[in-house]
Amino acid sequence: MDPNDEVATDMFEDTAGELAQMQKDELIPLIINQLQFYGYAATALHLAEESGFSLPYGASARLAELAHAGSDTKDAEEEDEELVPVGNIAEDEEEEDLETNGLVIDTNVKTPAEPRPPPNYTTWYSTQHRAAARCAAFTVDGKYMATGSRDSSIKIIDVGRIKSNHRDNVEDKAVIRTLYDHIGPINELQFHPNGLVLASCSEDHTIKFYDLQKPAKRSFKYFQDSYPVRSISFHPCGEFLLSGTEHDAVRMYDIQTSTCFTPPNPSDFHSAPINCVRYASQGNMFASCSDDGSIKVYDGVSGRCVQMFAKAHSGQPVSSIRFSKNGKYLLSNGLDSLGRLWDLGAQKQLHTFEGATQKKHFSTVAFTSNEDYVLMSDEQTSSIFCWDSRTGMLLKRFPGHSKYNLVRAVNSSPIDAAFVSCGDDYRVKYWNVEL
Repeated sequence: MDPNDEVATDMFEDTAGELAQMQKDELIPLIINQLQFYGYAATALHLAEESGFSLPYGASARLAELAHAGSDTKDAEEEDEELVPVGNIAEDEEEEDLETNGLVIDTNVKTPAEPRPPPNYTTWYSTQHRAAARCAAFTVDGKYMATGSRDSSIKIIDVGRIKSNHRDNVEDKAVIRTLYDHIGPINELQFHPNGLVLASCSEDHTIKFYDLQKPAKRSFKYFQDSYPVRSISFHPCGEFLLSGTEHDAVRMYDIQTSTCFTPPNPSDFHSAPINCVRYASQGNMFASCSDDGSIKVYDGVSGRCVQMFAKAHSGQPVSSIRFSKNGKYLLSNGLDSLGRLWDLGAQKQLHTFEGATQKKHFSTVAFTSNEDYVLMSDEQTSSIFCWDSRTGMLLKRFPGHSKYNLVRAVNSSPIDAAFVSCGDDYRVKYWNVEL
């Protein structure tokens, strides 16, 4: 045997031995870290709660490295046995899961699908800021949500209390904390995949991070920009953050080092301010939309633009974008008053969502958690419109915010039928389906 092979074998045996000899209090944090690394943040959070371990801020592939090293050791001992690397197994399982969940549209079927029955949404809860409510976000497990306002405040809301209050017909305060650290309107909120950190961006040119495990109302970390920050999005592993500003280049931050990156090719920049940025749930790509009317899709590793829909909304500014869970489709809305669904594989538009008016003011579009429906607001009536995601058929309108007060944002819970709406009437409303 080559001496180098002996050294390598010894190293792998040592690593495999390290994995085998680990105690429970060493192994469980590794499992939690690995789940976060693969993007299973809700599962990681559940395991952390059940085992009593605190959830780490980042993610790590250390467990996969140890397991892979152990596989290599076994391979050296049993050369005839074919092994599949741990990473590939996870990818295969994830791909299989994505094939059976979320939105799937068969474009080869000529007979139109029957539209789904309209959902029976009602308002379960309402709270109020001191100025227009502009944005909202849920944790990945749907247990908490955050809302942001023009008054620069952020409210943290316990969704479990909303549900129990509605079920038991009692009044238990659902707002559990209010955060104050910006000096300008809040444009967007995003929870870290671990659910313990909240990020916010503002007209005051900053992105701020709040540790929700501590009672502090101020941020513990911030990124300063030269432009107002309109949108942010966490990578599923939690180690990177996208931001879209009134500059024409998407920013990507390494959260631990605070290093900022932009796409390497200036021709991949937009030609006007960016309105929204989003990572796909797999983390392999991200997208941005802009006042220049285009939607751009980037490779998540190289940062290069791999697909562009120019004049995606007839040349009008594109307000917001959302990936489907399986990463096959992209949902967008713009100031042409249309929602649009794009097939990224075929690089074409599948259908539009018509009926609402959005011509003067930006608002957001959203899938429901099961991706059966699409939700978007109407600036003429302050109602929320609901469409069948597969057919584009308008199913129902939900009035709820005060007339002539715009609904600025609609965002869905990631785990159940609920969604939240934010309006210029200062109100935040939580909606759910009556069973």
